[in-house]
Amino acid sequence: MEKNTVSLMKSSEFNPKTHGTIIFWSLIASFTRFIPLPLVDDLLEAGIEKMMFKQISEARSITLSDSDLDVLSYDTTDFSGLKVALRSSARLVGRFFLKALLVFELKDAADTFSAVYHRGYLLDYTFHTGKFELCSTSQLRVAIDRVCQNAGTSPVNRVFIRIMKESFSMLGAVKDFIIKSISGKGKGGQTPEDIAREAPPEAEELVDKLEKGLNLVPPEYFEVLLKNLDVAIQKAANTHH
Repeated sequence: MEKNTVSLMKSSEFNPKTHGTIIFWSLIASFTRFIPLPLVDDLLEAGIEKMMFKQISEARSITLSDSDLDVLSYDTTDFSGLKVALRSSARLVGRFFLKALLVFELKDAADTFSAVYHRGYLLDYTFHTGKFELCSTSQLRVAIDRVCQNAGTSPVNRVFIRIMKESFSMLGAVKDFIIKSISGKGKGGQTPEDIAREAPPEAEELVDKLEKGLNLVPPEYFEVLLKNLDVAIQKAANTHH
């Protein structure tokens, strides 16, 4: 049965209820790119994203099962395996060219921050509007991934890189914390919950800086994202059931 057409909402009419939470988890996810262990960084990023989705849903008084959270935190893009291979190769080359490695890691961190931020932002939008109910959880994740792939995320990337370049001491403190957490020698342990609880104060300072920077991104950019997601969800809704 064909679903009713969903209504569109301008980004000026939508504010993520958990914007600070989305930025925090996106920041922590971005720092997994500095972990010098292939696959470990990706597994931790998935766990961090799952925790972010859980907190977003709880803020909207929406209950998601653990399996739903697993589906939502699974990368459906065609290039997920290729990205892992490229990161591993770059790190091997970077042992001989340290400066090149640092540049690559910062760019990789920016891409990760932007991707996780967009997914959190768009998911919160579907919770706010109720449009997440129009399709299955897997269809929703695919729709979000495709919108991000087609739109590109460069405005958010630029904000992240600018803030990080202006805040090298803060960046170093959070980076060191993440690496120590993964090695099991720091207070954070290895779970996203522990990382959030034990994150250094520099993390919150970076969240504040990033939020101010993201608030300056032209609203038209987000309006296009939301419009494209509406279309993608409507297509999925027409095939659901």
